[in-house]
Formats: sequence, C-alpha cells, structure tokens
Amino acid sequence: MNSPSSTHARQNHLPEKTQRDLEWGPLLKNIARGCAGEPGRRRIESLALANSPSEATRRVRLARSALALLVEDLALPTISISPLELTLDELAVGRSLLGEQLRELATTIRGASKFASYARTHQAVHPTFCEEFLFDTTLNELAKEIAHCIGDDNEVLDRASDELGRARQAFSEVRRDLIVRLKRVLNKQGEAMSGDFYTERDGRYVVPVRADAPFRVEGIILGSSGSGQTLYVEPKETTALGNRLRVEAANVERECARVLTRLSSLVKSQLPALREAFETCVRGDVLGAISGWAMRTESIAVEASDSATLNLEKFRHPLLLDGETAVVANDLRLGEGAGVVFSGPNAGGKTVSLKCLGLAALMVRAGLPIPAGPGSVVGWFEIVLTDIGDEQSIERSLSTFSAQVVRISEFIAASQQGVLILLDELAGGTDPTEGASLAIAILEELTARGASVAVTTHYDQLKQLGARSPRFENASVGFDSVEMQPTYEVTFGVPGASSALMVASHYGIEREILDRAETLLGEENRAQRQLLQQLESERQRAQQSRLDTETEATQQREASDRLRSQEQVAHDLAQSTLRRDSTALGAELQAARRQLRDAQEKIRTAENDSEIRVATQLIEQASGKLAIGSSVEKATRVEPQAKQPNVSLVVGAQVYVERIGAKAKIIEAARRGTVKIAVGSMTMKVKLSEIRGLQGAPPAAAKTSARKPSKRLAASAQDSVRTERNTVDLRGIRVEAGLTLVEEFVDRMLTEGEDAGFVLHGHGTGAMRDAVREYLATCAYVASSIPADKASGGDAFTVFTLKS
Repeated sequence: MNSPSSTHARQNHLPEKTQRDLEWGPLLKNIARGCAGEPGRRRIESLALANSPSEATRRVRLARSALALLVEDLALPTISISPLELTLDELAVGRSLLGEQLRELATTIRGASKFASYARTHQAVHPTFCEEFLFDTTLNELAKEIAHCIGDDNEVLDRASDELGRARQAFSEVRRDLIVRLKRVLNKQGEAMSGDFYTERDGRYVVPVRADAPFRVEGIILGSSGSGQTLYVEPKETTALGNRLRVEAANVERECARVLTRLSSLVKSQLPALREAFETCVRGDVLGAISGWAMRTESIAVEASDSATLNLEKFRHPLLLDGETAVVANDLRLGEGAGVVFSGPNAGGKTVSLKCLGLAALMVRAGLPIPAGPGSVVGWFEIVLTDIGDEQSIERSLSTFSAQVVRISEFIAASQQGVLILLDELAGGTDPTEGASLAIAILEELTARGASVAVTTHYDQLKQLGARSPRFENASVGFDSVEMQPTYEVTFGVPGASSALMVASHYGIEREILDRAETLLGEENRAQRQLLQQLESERQRAQQSRLDTETEATQQREASDRLRSQEQVAHDLAQSTLRRDSTALGAELQAARRQLRDAQEKIRTAENDSEIRVATQLIEQASGKLAIGSSVEKATRVEPQAKQPNVSLVVGAQVYVERIGAKAKIIEAARRGTVKIAVGSMTMKVKLSEIRGLQGAPPAAAKTSARKPSKRLAASAQDSVRTERNTVDLRGIRVEAGLTLVEEFVDRMLTEGEDAGFVLHGHGTGAMRDAVREYLATCAYVASSIPADKASGGDAFTVFTLKS
C-alpha cells in the first residue's frame, strides 16, 4: 500500500484503503447504472478526483446545470455509443476500419450532433454548460457518407462505388448459372445422391453423393460427412463456373476493401474532431447519469469552500438511498484542525457517520452532487485517510492493533491542514486504559498538525476529551431504551452511552449475569452510565416535543392554506359573476344605444326631444358604470399580488402585461422595479406591477384560423362600451412600438371574438394618434374607426369595429 505521505503528493489519487473503507467503488457503480452506454459507465466507475478546487467547481457547476434542466423536464439526450478508444487509436496509426467500426463512428457523430442541437436550444439560459456540447458540425457530412456506403448489416453497399456495383452484378450472374447446373446434376444423377440439396465446402459448391452410389459421379471430392456415408463432390460440370465465381468474389472483396480504405482515409482526416465528438457523447452520458442519480436521491450540487471544514445539513449516506429502508438524515460537522468523537451503542450509526463525512469530501472533490440539504458546506481536502474495519495481516505477523498502529504512524507523518482522517475504534484492540491514553495523545497530535479528525469510540476518556478540549467535540448516536433499538440519530454536544448491558438484556443474557456485571462496574462507572442514559432520554423527550410542535405548526399552516384557498375560490366565483353580469349589461347598453339613434332619426318633434335627452343621459350613466375605473371594472379587475407574485421573473418566463393586454416574454432580469420584455419583435420596459403570470391572465378564446361570425350584427363604433378587456394603452411608448402593439391587439380582439376595441393614445403631439388612425384605416380586419365620443374618453381614444 502506498504511504499516505507519498499519496498526498498526488492530489487526485485516492488510497486503495480509503476507497474500500468508504465503499467509493460501489457508490460510483451505483451512479454509473444510469448511463446509456459502456463508455459512460466506465468513465464514472473510474472517476478521478479533481486536481484543483477550480476543476472541482467546474464539474459541480456542470452537474448543477444538468440537474436544473432535468428538473425542468429538459433532460439531456439519451445516446448509447460503443467504446471507440481502440478504433480511434487504430485510425491514428493508419489502419483501415471495418464496416462495423465505421458505422459506430457515424452513430457517435449523430449522437454528438443531437447534443449540439440540445446545447444551442438552451445556451441562452445555461451558456457555460452548453459550451461543453458544441462541436464541429461538418462531421455530419462524414456520417452521411458512411451511411451511404455501409449498410445496417455493416456490409459495404453496392452504391458505394460503380465498380463495386458491377462486380456484385457479375458475381450474382455467375452464381445464378452455377446454381442452375448444380440443380441439373441433382436431377440427372438423383439415385447417387444422399439428398436433394447443394452446399458449400471451402468456398466451392458441392452436391452430397452416397459413398455406396451405384455409379460414379465425376468431380472433385472436397469432404465427407462424419459417418463417412456421404461424400461432398464438386461436379465436373460446375468446376469452371466455380473458378469464375471465386474470381468474381475476389473482385467484390477487393472493391469493398478499396471503399473501406477510402472511408478510413476520410475519417482519419477528421480524427481530432472525431475524438471530440466521442468525448461529447461520453460527457453527455456521464452528466445525464449524475443528474438522474441526483434527482432520484434529492441531492444538491455543492461547490468546495476554501477552508477544510464540513458542515452537512440533513445528510444521508448515499449508498443507503436505493434501499427500501428509510434513511435517517443527520446534521454533521467537523472543523479545520478540529476533532469530533462519536460514541453510543454498537450498530447505532457511528461508523456510518464517519463514512458520511468522508464521502461528502470525496464527492465534492469529484464534482458529484451530495445527498444533503441546502446550506451544506464542504471544504477542499487534499487527501482523505481512513482506518475503518479490521485489517490484521497474518502474512506480516501483524495483529489488528499492530496493523492499526502502523497505519496511524503513517497518518501522523501525512497530517497537515487540508487532510481529513477518519478513525474507527482508535486503539480499541489493546488494554483499555493504555489504549485510551494512546488514542488521546494521537488525536491531540493529529489536530495540532492541522488535520481534521473524526473518531468513534467506547472509551470514557475519549468522551471526556470531547467535553474538556476546545479542539474536540462530542457527538452521540441515539438509542431507544423502550424499543431497545438504535435510532441512528446523531446529536452533537453530548457523549453517548454504549448501553452494552441494556442491549445484552434485550437479547437474552440472564439477569444474574447482568447483576454481576453491574456490581463489577463500580459506583463511579454506574453513575456515569446512568447519567449518559438520562441525558439520552432527556434528548429524546426534547426531540419528541420539538417534533410535536413542528407537526402542530404544519397542521396550522395547512388549515390556513385551506382557508385561503376557500377564500380565493369564493373571490374568483364573485369576480366571475360580476364579469358575466357586466358583459350582459354591456350588450344591453349597445342595443339600447342603437335603438336610441334609430328613434332620433325617426322622431324629430320638439315634444319628444326632452324624452330622448333623458334616455340618452340614463344610458350614458349606465355606460359609465362599465368604463375603466368604474366600480364594476374595479370589482372585476385581477389586481397583482404584491407580497406573493404569481410570476417567476426569470429570463424566458412568459407573462401577461395588463396595460397592453398582451402576452410577452421576459428577456432581461428585473432591475429597480422594472423588467424588459418582448412582445413579438418589439421590446419594451414595464413596471413589475403591470405584469402577472399567464395563469392570472384573462382567459383567451381558443385560436382559430378565421374569426367566428358574430351571432349579432357588428356594433357601430358609437355603440361600443369601453372596458379593460377591450382597451390597449399606448401612452409612454414610441410610435413604431405602439403600432406593433396595435397590430397584436387587433389580432387578440379577432381571436377572442370581440366586435370592437379602444386604443388609448392620449393627446400629446398627435403623432401617435395620427399613426394609429392611419393604420386602422388601412387594416384589412377593421370595418371602421373614429374618435371615441365624450362618454368613452373623447379624442384621447380611437374606437374601431371589426369586420364580421
């Protein structure tokens, strides 16, 4: 075994004993099972640690991006490729490839092309991640040429060259003539045959002749059956054709070789790009497997911190996560140049806690996500040294204790800042008093040199070290004294009782023996053991009380959420009713306005003018109740939730902009209360209060290729009632952008089956007003457009009707 000191110089090398103790290999195999191809599996199973913090950070960020895309249901493509390392090496030395090897290269090129297409799609959101999958797309032409020449059965196709097509045609014609003659021989000399068939021997066509045939079949004997009863004879009549067939077969083989040589030459000219394409596919397969494992295990990507510390939130042993048993999550910590002493009952999780610390350090070094909670911190450790399990050496005449001492002496020589050392039952195989003293001295020396050390023990002296020394901390694994089972929960700050007598009682040791053991313990030991057990019981009660409190708080939150949900349903129902009623009222007002004008045209008597004026005022008052800013409009308006926005302000998010009544996409992150959006080809900045998520946008009618004809006559501009739904606000927008919004607005009005719309352009210089009215006058979908009447806003608005 390499000494730790020599291993320490090679930072990315992981000592074999550390790999065995922490079960690093099984963990990597577990992750590698998610790969689609053998190269990816081998890459993960042999995953080396990063040489530097920057390299580890790069790997972690790639894994984080892959996981983020997977969570968004945008997983990397699944591409299975064959191992091509040897094929590429053969190319490098000038060897021609077989058809199967060329097809595997073409498959790899197509796979890399899929990864490149995926990268271009998501490059805007994950630029660094997607750069890993961009490659030379000119290789696609090479893949097409290979597919043109090599068939699914890995054979060279006739179309690969004109010469090959002619050679195969000649071969087929000769073989056809040969078969005809063979059948003629079989028919003519059937009595001498063992069967009515022909076959091949050594590349020659033969017929089966009985050894005891009543007459001789002239030809060349090329073999016999196992029993000797049948002779395989090439008839004299087919020998010349057989010779020609061999010549034609040689021509075909020679031309196939020429095609393969030509393709191999083309491939070799692109060797660097092919290696990159292969690496692209392997990299994608590896990241796909890592992100898939991380999602299954609810792991997170953590970048290595500068200091050699560990602070793990809700960490779970990664190898236990694929089992059916629930895994207890624990908070674990270990400072730089500090030590933690784990104590408690056997099989309670002390050794698992050691392994969790070591695996967390290695996984972050390797760029792997860890099964921990947010806020976890994992430092950069140059090397992880472990002494877990019994490794006595009969060959070297070393006992368990002697073998451990040899390793510890190497650990001491290697210990320094940035070294993580994990020790299971330190000095446990010798006299308890001397062993405890030796263990304390070793731990003090290791931490004094700057190493971070975690140790498991049953020694009371080591537990006392954790209580009295500022460099050390106690941690205990829990034990349920009622169920007589370990709880696997780790508590920092208190030592744990070994509970040996309690466990022995549970598993059937006689009471008399246990009483004798109690007597032998001595008063001081009994008092100490009872104190530790009392501390554990108090801790369990406190924990249960905390769990009860959390459960009650959760129930209260759920009840509150249900109440808010019920209130929202009632609110939505009321708004729906108001919208329905206001829509009906608007339709009635339009009808009333039409009837009123009809009456004005027919009745011109002075005595009726006053009645018409009264009716007009009543209708305008009712119309005002539906206008923007009215009580009905405010009641039906969906106000943005300032405290709980229903829109994710990330680049690419789809939103609804209330002021312009249109859907848009966020193209720049929010700053100072505004966000930049794109509506079609137009970009603009709007206030955060003016947008909401699409789930909060007004419902839109299903889009159709043509507008549905209205059941009622198209209303005139004067009849229309202005509401938030049928109004677009252009104030504060440039003319060009405003016209784009008007075009979008007209499309929406058509899609939603509206008869008319209002454009609020304001007064200003009149440039926007004139441009809008000019556009509406020439729009193919607009029947008419005029300034709004006084009741609907006057000349600050233009109202238009749509063609039915």
